[in-house]
Amino acid sequence: MRRRYLTDEQRNSHAWYAVYQLVEPLTSHIRYVGCTNSPFSRLNQHCNHAASKAMGNWIHGLKLQGLIPELQIIEDGLTYGKAMRLEKRWIRAYRLQGHPILNVYPVEEE
Repeated sequence: MRRRYLTDEQRNSHAWYAVYQLVEPLTSHIRYVGCTNSPFSRLNQHCNHAASKAMGNWIHGLKLQGLIPELQIIEDGLTYGKAMRLEKRWIRAYRLQGHPILNVYPVEEE
């Protein structure tokens, strides 16, 4: 997995976005891909107000075991538009690899 790191200028501008994945801590399956400019705040939102019933059920099951999803940054230092495009690419790639992705919206072919 390729990782990019922020330059000092990007870090100070707060105008960057990251593409992240939520990983099942017990199986290492990738369950969700998203983009945000505040990854750990977004993880907190997912854990407290899941966007879909399937996501809520998954996170609730983890919480019953004393766990939460693992957040991993895939790419960062991105503009919003670039992050949105890459989010869709990662979702499509992970679905093709057989990961049980919980994202609810369809990803069109480019």
